[in-house]
Amino acid sequence: MPFLNQPKSERIGVDPVTGRVWRRLLEPLVHEMYIGGQLIRTEVPSGFEYDGASIPNRATLPDWLCKLLPMRMRWGIPIWALFPPIGKYDRPAILHDFLYSQAGNTPRCLADAIFYEAMLEDGVKWRRPIMFYAVRWFGGGAYHSR
Repeated sequence: MPFLNQPKSERIGVDPVTGRVWRRLLEPLVHEMYIGGQLIRTEVPSGFEYDGASIPNRATLPDWLCKLLPMRMRWGIPIWALFPPIGKYDRPAILHDFLYSQAGNTPRCLADAIFYEAMLEDGVKWRRPIMFYAVRWFGGGAYHSR
């Protein structure tokens, strides 16, 4: 079962350091799916604040690699060119951020699995496995900081 709605949101500000645009849901985001024959319904409440997919703007490169690259690429690879924070994966990213914010209620592996399935439901194709493994490998700090 997919998302049950496409909620509206409003822009609330821009992070001066990262350039990320923060938004607030104006209505709930509702998602349902079956896992092991059990219905899992998640409702992200209106008022939930998010910044899109948590993707760094640039990848920091090790010094030895920077010396091999042209000068224009030495300050990092522009990841947002391939993975902008806002995209077809908006609803799955909002759902995932909410599940991580509820760390005591949702095991991390379940939150990540729901994220993967939600991207599948929303038609995210080649980015889906990359984003899934990124949250599996690098999302632990965000999950445990809540």
